[in-house]
Amino acid sequence: MHHDTRIGTENGQLTGQVEIDKASFTTIENADIKGRGESDILRMLNRKISVLRSQYQLALKLNPGLEGVLKVRLTIGTNGCVRQVEIMENTLKNHRFVSRITSIMRTWRFGAVDTGPSTAILTFPFTSSRREGGQYVDSSESKR
Repeated sequence: MHHDTRIGTENGQLTGQVEIDKASFTTIENADIKGRGESDILRMLNRKISVLRSQYQLALKLNPGLEGVLKVRLTIGTNGCVRQVEIMENTLKNHRFVSRITSIMRTWRFGAVDTGPSTAILTFPFTSSRREGGQYVDSSESKR
């Protein structure tokens, strides 16, 4: 299950899509059931995904072939602040973009909990396409 978000709407423009790969989403928390749950984390991510979309759109203007997956482990403190962002997988091949995205993630604030820190493993596929005549065209097709 993916939360799909498309960027850009003008015909012929390169557009970017950023998804939260909910199928691979996992949390590793303290055993206490009162801790921060997956639904709390996903709700926050749905509110923050627009920032990742806008950064991806800017990056596509400079690097139209930028595509790949970024998988991170977020450690969230009891106060809701992101304490650590660890890159587990990165196929984007653009250090500057990945550094910007992980810096943004460090600014995210989740709700406070009393049960200790939480860890979430998140996968974000970044894909680009061209929009032609109101339809999205896979970037590999538009390069032919």
